[in-house]
Amino acid sequence: MSLRDDTRHTARQRQVRAGCRATSDADLVIDLTTGTAHVPTSLRPDQTTGSTPPAADDSQAPAADRFEILGRTVTLPVHIREAQQWSATWLVPAAAAQRLIDYSGLTVAQPVPGRAMIALAFVRYLDGDLDRYSELAVTVMVRPHDAAPNPGRLTLTAEFARGHLGTFVHDLPVDQEFTCAAGNTIWGYPKWIADIEISSQHGRTACVLTSSHGTELTLTIADSGPLPQPQKMPPTYSFRDGILRRTEWEVKGSGGGARLGGASLVLGRQGPLATALRGLGLPKRALMASATSHLQSTFGPADVVTVRR
Repeated sequence: MSLRDDTRHTARQRQVRAGCRATSDADLVIDLTTGTAHVPTSLRPDQTTGSTPPAADDSQAPAADRFEILGRTVTLPVHIREAQQWSATWLVPAAAAQRLIDYSGLTVAQPVPGRAMIALAFVRYLDGDLDRYSELAVTVMVRPHDAAPNPGRLTLTAEFARGHLGTFVHDLPVDQEFTCAAGNTIWGYPKWIADIEISSQHGRTACVLTSSHGTELTLTIADSGPLPQPQKMPPTYSFRDGILRRTEWEVKGSGGGARLGGASLVLGRQGPLATALRGLGLPKRALMASATSHLQSTFGPADVVTVRR
């Protein structure tokens, strides 16, 4: 058996669910049930993995677009110059998905009455402003924060059909400290350190995520498909320290493709992430899966927003 593009990580990186520094269990605590996280300002880097992005002249950037992260300056927008992504979506009971994200104040979108859409995506970032790293995203499609409250079924279906949506980032484990701290601080993303192994063989790529509870999930996705992929993505929402944030981002991709089904998910016996997904009725057959072999993206600033009541 031969594996190509195999990504493995050290024991130091396996000190998981403790936050953005693998060397300390007390530096950052992220609670999946509330979506909150606290990043002390005393964090300092001990090692950066991957290539250092080229120096940029940020002297003209507004102060609001510059962030000091672990002794380095990050200037918005953040550019991802090369990445690979695999994702899968499922239709799950809307009531269960709503319970999962109730802490955010947002409402799940419903492509069909009584059903919400959840996605799992894993990404291998090869070249970008936040260094080289891997991540796994757990997202739920939601109604925009300013959508009219108490919609009827026809309204919900029409919103989804028109693409009047947002993507709520419920969980976002990563395998490197710098991107973890940057994601927490700049966008309020719920990043935490995990062991993420991505490997490919025979036209399929697998992601294995391990936390302090053991292996929480294994997601395997086909590397290509006959269907095209959307190039325009809805804004992301995140909720941290009681604040709801909305972030616009742009993406361009090529290579790969999408297909119906095309994914296999295996959940571990324990762990907050596996438990949350099992509460949505997973694992089961995926609605759709996709792969992108060449991905570029740009992330703008996060705007603080309030849900319309």
